Amino acid sequence: MKTNWSISDRIVLVGLIIVQSIALTIVALIAFELYTDWHDDSLDIYYTYSTKFLEGEIPYRDYDMEYPPLALLAFCLPYLLAFGQNLTSAQYLRLYLLETVLLSLIVSTIVMLLLKRWRPKPRGKLKPIALLTIAVAVCAPILPWRYDLFPALLTILALYLLITDKPLASGFCIGVAVGVKLYPMVIIPVLGLYLLTKKDGISLRRFMLGGGISVLTIIPFFLLSPNQFLSFLSYHQQRGLEVESLMSGLILLGKTLGYGSAEIVYNYTAFHLSAPYADIALRWLPYLATIMFALVFASCYMHFRRESGHQIIPTDSLVAYTTIALLIFIATNKVFSPQYIIWILPFVPLLRFRYASLLIIIFFLTMMIFPAGFRLLLDLHYLGVLLLNLRNGLLAALILWLLIDYTPFPGRLNIKSILPISRRTS
Repeated sequence: MKTNWSISDRIVLVGLIIVQSIALTIVALIAFELYTDWHDDSLDIYYTYSTKFLEGEIPYRDYDMEYPPLALLAFCLPYLLAFGQNLTSAQYLRLYLLETVLLSLIVSTIVMLLLKRWRPKPRGKLKPIALLTIAVAVCAPILPWRYDLFPALLTILALYLLITDKPLASGFCIGVAVGVKLYPMVIIPVLGLYLLTKKDGISLRRFMLGGGISVLTIIPFFLLSPNQFLSFLSYHQQRGLEVESLMSGLILLGKTLGYGSAEIVYNYTAFHLSAPYADIALRWLPYLATIMFALVFASCYMHFRRESGHQIIPTDSLVAYTTIALLIFIATNKVFSPQYIIWILPFVPLLRFRYASLLIIIFFLTMMIFPAGFRLLLDLHYLGVLLLNLRNGLLAALILWLLIDYTPFPGRLNIKSILPISRRTS
């Protein structure tokens, strides 16, 4: 469907994307020194892993790597930008920042293409791109210094490909994303249920085939180091309750109020909570996650099935349940590193304005926790603890809000008859 774009609309869109790139670069460089004051040396790790790999060493066999094998795609991109030349650590840092700016522009382009199909009118694209620009600027203190934008790009690309009737490519893309960083696996059921409830068996089989083909990309790593291949999983399984997680926040709040004891320890390149309640939380979190995902996927299935009766499942619903699945994974995880918010970043401009606005507030509070106010948290200062719980509480509230707005309750239990929440179809 063709649209008539006014010159002013095009200028505004291009201007927003330029502002996004400039803000990302400036804020990232200003915040870099503050960011590296703490334990994080991620770029040095990426540089080491990519250099060894390009020199012919095999990850897991010749050197330990704490990430899935396809993470090397993100780590090696600076060398591609340098046309294969050898890089110093400082040169790698600058090119990694350039890589992040380019990835951000690609995300913006995919969002614009998706919106072009979803909301054909030009004005329908201005607000979402403005929201994405603001979100990128807010996340800029940490965005270029982690590789999470790369798998996040793959997830939004998989969503776009699914919506544009390319299930084989979508399945392959989401499979590669899992090989880069495991978290996208939680949205695979949402995408699968979308196709299942549409009663599109051919597309569902193609989606699954694409995912199966993506497995071929990691087989060489397994064959070259079969005994150590899963070492990156055991590394994370041994980690404790990370200090910024939702459960840690509650335990620290209890300590601040005089209930229980807790201290912060540094291991596995992160800060974790050592406390009796932390051990209890670690035992029960997997059960909580299982229950929450079961509820979310059941709600997703019922919602999609109802919407499919109206001939089409709105893109709005698919985006919402994708976001809910990612938020549930973050909320029930024993680790809540600040870069996890980047997983949600590409979906912000596609959400309804009220949800997107709350997410941007959550992003801002996350940056206030790390790197800005991390010392307060490590010192167990009450301001740091309150800030952490405010962010975590808003995250939990957003999950509940989304579920209330989208879960198809029976008529007699319809919460929308009680709460002033309206539904807008896409």
